[in-house]
Amino acid sequence: MTSYDFTPVEVPSGTFIGWGPNPGQSVTIDVVSYAPGGGTDFNQNPCPQIVGVLTADCATYKDKGATKERVTAGTMVTINAGQANLRRNVLAADPQPGDIIRLTFESTTPGSKGDIKLFKAEVARGAGKGASAVADEAVATAGGMSVDDLDDI
Repeated sequence: MTSYDFTPVEVPSGTFIGWGPNPGQSVTIDVVSYAPGGGTDFNQNPCPQIVGVLTADCATYKDKGATKERVTAGTMVTINAGQANLRRNVLAADPQPGDIIRLTFESTTPGSKGDIKLFKAEVARGAGKGASAVADEAVATAGGMSVDDLDDI
């Protein structure tokens, strides 16, 4: 029987990004994964989800905007784009692993159920490390073996 020398996997704790009550908040992420229906909104309906690494410090809000916390660059974060305008922006941007995406809460506009938050999405295609950084780390911890090495198995 073959024995293996397993290495523990360090899983970053990560954090969800919550949007504050006032315009001006911006989040810039090196995209690791994106799933158009991978998250859930406040009504438990599917919504776009981005997972990535912050490229700059930002703020996150909890308790419906009552609690503000600082999140530092290099932190793994998740954004569930459940708000209607944010959802449209993220779907239109269609970020892919290795892209850098910046989401900015720009303004509000009156809506039938209260103010609607308006966002802007900007994408730098291929400018980040994204999934390749995760894959490179996996190869390094696997002793340098890549998928191409599996042809002989």
